[in-house]
Amino acid sequence: MLYIVTPVFNRQNFTINYLNSLRNQIFQDFKIIIIDDGSTDATSEIIQDQFPEVILLKFPGELWWAEATNIGVKHAMSLGASYIMTMNDDTLMESCFLEKMMNIASDNPAATSHK
Repeated sequence: MLYIVTPVFNRQNFTINYLNSLRNQIFQDFKIIIIDDGSTDATSEIIQDQFPEVILLKFPGELWWAEATNIGVKHAMSLGASYIMTMNDDTLMESCFLEKMMNIASDNPAATSHK
């Protein structure tokens, strides 16, 4: 299964648009991990309320982007991820984006190996 890891911090509108973009994907065999590093703009509350399918990891605001991403990737690995994609919360995708990415990954297994 594909896990999509995304750190967020105080960008509620970007994050909502991003999550809606993921909801509209043709390919749906994925989980989203959001790492909220201390947002004070109700980002976590909105995610919990409007996007209950999201795995939300909350931290107090000392991680920065790279460490938050690493925590999310490690969490995805602990859940048995076959594929992991990291994305920013200001990304908007066409509905076929994940389907195309997974087709490319399937066609190029050496490029996606983590061994």
